[in-house]
Amino acid sequence: MIIVITTREINEKTKREELLVSHGIDSLTGKTVILPCDTPQEIGARFDDNLREFVIDDHPEQQGRASSFSANQKSNLTPQKKTTTPRPKW
Repeated sequence: MIIVITTREINEKTKREELLVSHGIDSLTGKTVILPCDTPQEIGARFDDNLREFVIDDHPEQQGRASSFSANQKSNLTPQKKTTTPRPKW
């Protein structure tokens, strides 16, 4: 399952506040997942009442649950590689 992290932003055209996707966290690995900057509904996320977060069910053990996230969209999810910044030697 991917936990969807959201942010509220003001739409420049409508001047209304919108809930947009920032990124995701893979619940099995803890790795960051790059997601499109759309509304949670546009990427197929559902609101989980227990977690009180938007989620995308994408792991095989969760296939009993309905998921509107298409196979094509799933292939676009890319875990970010961990990069380390060298620490300065003081």
